[in-house]
Amino acid sequence: MSTYAQKAVSAKRQIAKHGAPVTFTRTPRGTGGPSGAVTEDLPLTARSYAIRVPIEKAPSQSLFDVGSESGSLSKREVAYLKVATASLSFRPERGDACTFASGAWEVLGCTAVDPAGTPIVYGVGVVRK
Repeated sequence: MSTYAQKAVSAKRQIAKHGAPVTFTRTPRGTGGPSGAVTEDLPLTARSYAIRVPIEKAPSQSLFDVGSESGSLSKREVAYLKVATASLSFRPERGDACTFASGAWEVLGCTAVDPAGTPIVYGVGVVRK
């Protein structure tokens, strides 16, 4: 196991100790196949642990990469999560659903701490649904 992979496991252990479970769900988008028919793929689900970080410490890229939605977040609860990457099967993307702290959220953006290309922790901006 590489040093960075070990750091990812260590980060997961610490985040699990101080945080809460988080689940990301990605519903397949669009059409596929040679006929262009709508795909019937099942949603992808990934589970890990996350801690909620004060919003003022969030990098703007993870929170406000929302393009045409500018201004639409002013009356909604926005949060910033530090997510352990060790057990996630995919990187959270804008539009993915998120369940954290007994609430339903939507991913706004995601940034990675990934030295040498090995993700250790994701910073994920979410908005309550």
